[in-house]
Amino acid sequence: MEGARQPGGRHRHAVWLAGLSLFAMRVAGAQVAPDSVTRLPVRSILVSVAPSTGIGVGSGVPARAQVVDRDKLSPAGARSLPVALGRTAGLSTHDDLGSPWKLTLNSRGFAASPVVGLAQGISVFLDGVRVNEPEASQVNFDLLPLEHVARVEVLPGTSALLGRNSLGGAVNLVTRGARDVPRGTLELSAGDYGSRRGVGSLGHATARSDVWLAAGSERERGWRQATSARQRHLLLNGGRGDEARRMRGLAFFAQSRARTAGSLPASVIATRPDSNLSADDYEDLGQVHLSASGWRPVLGGESHGTVFFRRHTAERFNRNQVDDPDIFAQSANRTTGAMADWRRAFPWGSLRAGVEAAGTAVAIDIYRDSIKFAGSRVRSTRVTSSGLEGATFLLGEYTRRRATLTAGVRGDYLRLPYRNRLDPTLDTVNTFRRLSPRVGGTFALHPRLVAFGSWGQAFRAPSILELACSNPEQPCPLPFALGDDPPLAPVVVHQGEVGMRWTGDGARFSMAAFRSDARNDIYLLGSEVEVTGSTIDGYFANIGDTRRTGVEVDGEVVLGGGATMYASWTGTRATFQTEAEIFSLREDEEAGVENEIEEGDRLPLVPDQVAKVGAAWRHARGLGVSADLRYVGRRYLRGDEANDTRPLGGYAVTDLQLSWARGMWGLTATLRNATGRQYAAFGGYNINQGHAAGPLVERFLTPGEPRWLDVSIRWGGGR
Repeated sequence: MEGARQPGGRHRHAVWLAGLSLFAMRVAGAQVAPDSVTRLPVRSILVSVAPSTGIGVGSGVPARAQVVDRDKLSPAGARSLPVALGRTAGLSTHDDLGSPWKLTLNSRGFAASPVVGLAQGISVFLDGVRVNEPEASQVNFDLLPLEHVARVEVLPGTSALLGRNSLGGAVNLVTRGARDVPRGTLELSAGDYGSRRGVGSLGHATARSDVWLAAGSERERGWRQATSARQRHLLLNGGRGDEARRMRGLAFFAQSRARTAGSLPASVIATRPDSNLSADDYEDLGQVHLSASGWRPVLGGESHGTVFFRRHTAERFNRNQVDDPDIFAQSANRTTGAMADWRRAFPWGSLRAGVEAAGTAVAIDIYRDSIKFAGSRVRSTRVTSSGLEGATFLLGEYTRRRATLTAGVRGDYLRLPYRNRLDPTLDTVNTFRRLSPRVGGTFALHPRLVAFGSWGQAFRAPSILELACSNPEQPCPLPFALGDDPPLAPVVVHQGEVGMRWTGDGARFSMAAFRSDARNDIYLLGSEVEVTGSTIDGYFANIGDTRRTGVEVDGEVVLGGGATMYASWTGTRATFQTEAEIFSLREDEEAGVENEIEEGDRLPLVPDQVAKVGAAWRHARGLGVSADLRYVGRRYLRGDEANDTRPLGGYAVTDLQLSWARGMWGLTATLRNATGRQYAAFGGYNINQGHAAGPLVERFLTPGEPRWLDVSIRWGGGR
């Protein structure tokens, strides 16, 4: 399937529009001021970064930061953030769950994913508020307001001052509001495989206040069997004040239900890539996200504060192996917190200091579902956890002539109590404390050329799920049952990065080289202890060290006549640095097959290279054409951490778009995977219990999306 051409011409699409905005605060530099466009404060993860020029001397970001404004997000058809960032250098995706709504985002060998139980190494924020869930640090991209984003800030690499999970970087979605698009908007779209979407908004703004209301609904039948999906959302934001003092609020509600398909045996995917061996699997999610923030002058500088409340609920069903009970799970997460920071510019540089605090409440219920055996649904796990998180950070800059030196440190404290409601004797408390430093500098070698370098640390505390399944004497059936187990050490990453950025008239170029050394990395290990009611079991453990090294290069040029072109290339080598034996269904003692890891073996699902190239042309009368090509290189399969079998081959996908805009009206047609390429978006090993020769361990692959057409019509001011 890798590299083959897909037969046939079935099409479909789903479009996303823009609609709203919010706010950003510009910090550290000659003067601190609200974002010049939105004029309302929002907590940015970057400092003085403009979409057109990127970092500069005095920026406070000695790293290859990127700001993806609305026009640079992949246009129509993006159902989630990983798809929308398809043009962004250094980022790639893979598909564990067989749903375009549930993709995993990869950066520098780390991931942010909706998959509960997958190691999360990227922090994701909405207007500066962390949206990694306290349950397992997962990110539900289908519950984010992608339709209402003004820009996305991407900071690849270790982000020491952004807290836990920021190992491979951080992403911040900055929303829109009535000051960005003062009129109402309406967008309707339809595409292949029953995809339909409608998004509308209405706003009002005066010199001192504004309010914005938006709502949307989307559904599709899915190109694979029994993979329908739907999403609904409602967003309200507004602000009041003047240039010296301002307050704003955001209320966002979302629901999503997706029936997932997962991967397929290689023997099946070659003939029926639209098959679904787990047609009953689904995720039903809900979210409430509330925040209020403001800024005002304090002690000669500017202070910014945010309070927030988040609630997330989930109901999941997983069809298990033929001989195993299925798994039904329910969870509810609540997070309440506050953040405050102060920044001041001085003749010699700047200072920034801040504090954060949050309380979390998690409740998880897991049931063994034996209905397929004419049995019943029995609760096997009931766990609650009321956690506490606190942090403080300090960042200083010293500027002299063409150089700015930056130094900062963040201190984190996490307390994660564990309450087993079925067996209170297993109750426990896990506590983590960590200081994460970061130092670096930016240097103006030429008016158009800036060099930068940095070194820092970041950490990932074990999730509740990992802590609950870390005892080799009491392994967990998969999906996991939870119980009190020995504590795990946090993963600590040391990363160094050097690079440069050149900005000219109508052109820009940047490059960076990085190395990340992770200590005490956490992986799932196999167990020789049998678990009742499961043929697959294991436990999490610290295995030792891993390393990611790589180079990122990207550039963009204005060709004239309304034409632009961009290109990027990323090479990554992600390896184990410690010998270990990691759980894999490939292991067979009688056949002498083991998953024994040696130093230098590649980490699974991290592509060795990612290349992207694209061009766009827009006529003065509103006609636009664009083409994007992205290539994802070789990846080893999950379950072959020892690199004993053939990796997944590389693949290339082309997207095309035709658009027209005149006054308040716009029309867009998008053709994704225009050449109908077949490719594997994920690979692992599993048991094919339906094989004609009996149960057989073989390669399981998730097929990538086929050719998909989407057409949308838009009315309203702004895109």
